[in-house]
Amino acid sequence: YPQLTLSDSQLRWRDATTAQPVALQLAIDQATLQGNPQQGFALDWQSRLGRGQLALQARLAANLQDVTATLDARNLPLQGVAPYALDATTLRFGGGELSAKVKGSWRAQRWQADGQLALARLALYEPGQREPLLGWQRLQLDGIRARPQRISVGDVRLVAPQLRFILDEQRVPNFAHVLKPKPTTATAPAAANPAAKPAAVPVVDVRAVRVRDARLDFADRGLNPAFGTRIHSLSGTVLGLSSQPGRRGTVALDGRVDQYGDVRIRGSLSPLDVTRDLDMALNFRNIPLGSLNPYAMTFAGWKITDGRLGTELRYLLQDRQLKGDNRMLVDNIQLGEE
Repeated sequence: YPQLTLSDSQLRWRDATTAQPVALQLAIDQATLQGNPQQGFALDWQSRLGRGQLALQARLAANLQDVTATLDARNLPLQGVAPYALDATTLRFGGGELSAKVKGSWRAQRWQADGQLALARLALYEPGQREPLLGWQRLQLDGIRARPQRISVGDVRLVAPQLRFILDEQRVPNFAHVLKPKPTTATAPAAANPAAKPAAVPVVDVRAVRVRDARLDFADRGLNPAFGTRIHSLSGTVLGLSSQPGRRGTVALDGRVDQYGDVRIRGSLSPLDVTRDLDMALNFRNIPLGSLNPYAMTFAGWKITDGRLGTELRYLLQDRQLKGDNRMLVDNIQLGEE
């Protein structure tokens, strides 16, 4: 049987159905297809997308039903395919690269996949902003085992994530403007099909999420003067996450607040039902009271010239009922002008 070889070729894809047209150019270094109906077929594929590399090895058994494959992707740029994910949003894609090593198979109408995945240098921007709304240096998932009934992940490592949470002059959060408004078109509701069964959703387990050097920027522009603060150097773990009902993950994070303060977060939560099952304690220490002047002047009418604030905040959510046990310690407060 003949062998089919393709080398030094290019595959171009263009899609103008998205708000920002998609244009991709895949350079095929070499692709080889060989085999026969008695022994099966083998595909070896080596290609490049930008500065990224994509390799695929696949084997099709003689019964033409069983398939095994190995995928190796390194630093694939996501700029070209970002419009598919962001088409319904106002966000601008600032960069990101995908790497993956996955082994998968399809036998007897059952699939499985194992491997690891990494998404590096991701940045998403709001219109007209220079600081990203959401981003990170690296997100890596190791020890992935995927089956039809269960998907488990060993370790998730999140390095230098950052998030901006801003309340505008009307106290509306910036995340409220992320989605584009939907066009108002009158459409008849789809008829329900009582015989249709919902697809089974696999259970998802994550053994550990390890966070390093996270940053949260917060600002409230509805105050006069405006208030802003930054939680940074936030590191720690979230252990035992699961989509199984009744399973709770434990949270342990420590970080800094502005220049001198610090924050300690401890607790547990049910990730898919936070409003029914959450127990979280947030302890802030050595927070300069001068940074709270916008709130003090807006609600109390006085300016704070000196002092430190410490808080012990506990939030317990059970069946959508919030119970709070909060303590505040003010040290050496000094008030200035009204």
